[in-house]
Amino acid sequence: MKTSRSMISTFFISNRRKRHAAVWLGTIALWTMSGCDSQSGKTQDQLAQEFDIALASRDFSTGADLLRAYTAKAAPDDAWLPVMKGRLDLAKGRESDGLAILEAIPENSPHYAIAMQMAGQVHLRAGRLVPAEKRFLAAIRADDRAIVPRRELIYIYGLQLRRRELREVFAGLARVSPLSFGNVFHWCLTRGNDWEPQEIIDDMTKFLAADPTDRWSRIAKARSLLRLSKRDEARETLAPLAEDDPDAIALRAQIALDEGDSDKVIEFLAKGPRDHFDLAVMRARLALAEGELEKARDEFAIASKLDPDNRDAVIGMARVLAALGDQTDAAQWQDRAAKLDKLAALVQKAAEPNAQNDIDLMRKLAAGCEAVGHMAEAKAWWDLVAARNPLDQEAQAALYRLNSTAKQGP
Repeated sequence: MKTSRSMISTFFISNRRKRHAAVWLGTIALWTMSGCDSQSGKTQDQLAQEFDIALASRDFSTGADLLRAYTAKAAPDDAWLPVMKGRLDLAKGRESDGLAILEAIPENSPHYAIAMQMAGQVHLRAGRLVPAEKRFLAAIRADDRAIVPRRELIYIYGLQLRRRELREVFAGLARVSPLSFGNVFHWCLTRGNDWEPQEIIDDMTKFLAADPTDRWSRIAKARSLLRLSKRDEARETLAPLAEDDPDAIALRAQIALDEGDSDKVIEFLAKGPRDHFDLAVMRARLALAEGELEKARDEFAIASKLDPDNRDAVIGMARVLAALGDQTDAAQWQDRAAKLDKLAALVQKAAEPNAQNDIDLMRKLAAGCEAVGHMAEAKAWWDLVAARNPLDQEAQAALYRLNSTAKQGP
C-alpha cells in the first residue's frame, strides 16, 4: 500500500507541539519533590510549580529568580535541580548548555527518564534522529511505563519505515496506555505500507543535513530514490556507508539488478548475510530464474521467517512449493496470502471518513489480525470494541482468549 505521510499526520505529527507543551508544564506532576523551609512562605514544590508557569509564559527573568530561590533551599544532592537548570537553558535558547546538563544526569537519578525524554525531544526538533532515538530508548529503559518516548519513537521509526522496531514500540505502548482508533489503525498500517517516495527523500535529506552519520535516514533515502529509478542518486547516497553494511549491500544489489549487471548482483549477494530479507528475496528470485527450485524454496523460507507479513515472500513460497509438487503446503501459503490481502483491504477501509464509528469494522479488523497472527493488534481492536460497550460478550470472550494465550507464552 502506497501512502502519503499526510495520511498519518494525526498520529505522528499533529499535537506534537501540544504534547511537548504538556510535557514541560506537566513534568512537575510526574515527579514528587520534597523539602520545605519553615522560614520561607514557599515550599520547593511551590517554587517548582511557579517555575513551570514562568517558563510556559516565557517569563525567563521570573524563572531565573525562582530557580535561585529553589537552589537556596535545595540540598546539595537535590535530584530535581539539574532538570530545572537544563530546562531554563533550553527555554532561553542555550541548547548546548541545556542538553549538557540534562544528559549529565546519572542513570540512578529518579528523574533520569524525564531528562532523557526532554533531551530526545530537543534532538528530534533539530532533526538529529540518532541521538533522539538513543535518549528515548534510555527513557524507556529507566521507566518501562513511559508513554511520550514511545510515541516519539513511533514518529522516527514510522518515517524510516523500520517495521520491526515499529511493531515492538506499538506493542509496548499498548501495554502502558489505552490506544485510540487512529493509534491502532496506524499500527496496522505501518506493517505493510510504503510512503510516497519523494516525501521521504525530502525528509531524509533534511535529517542527513543535520546529521550526515544518520545511517537509517541514509538507507531510507536511498530506498526511496530507487523507487523513483534515481539510481545514480541512490548510489551517491549509499557511498558513505561501509562495504559490509547489510542494508547497503541489498540496495547496491538492487541497483545492479536494475542496471542489468548480473555479475555485480551475484557478487553483492555472495557478500551479504544470509538472514537479510531483501537479499533472501533476491537470492530466491535468482534461483527461480536458474531453475533451482529447492534453493529458491530455502531462500523464500528465510525471507518469510524474517518478515511473515511480506506478500512477495509468502506468494513466492506458495509458487515454488507448487512447482515442487508440494500442493498441501503451497495451499497453506496461498491461504496466508489471501488472509493478508483481506486484512490489507480492511485497513484501507479504516482510513475512510467516520471509520472510527464502525464497530463492525473493528470486529473484522480484530478477526483479520488474529487470523494472520497479529495478536497484539487483535487485542487492541477488541479493546476498542469493549470500550464502546463493556458488556459486549464477543469482545470480552476474545479478550479473555487473547490474554490467556499471552500469559501461556509461545
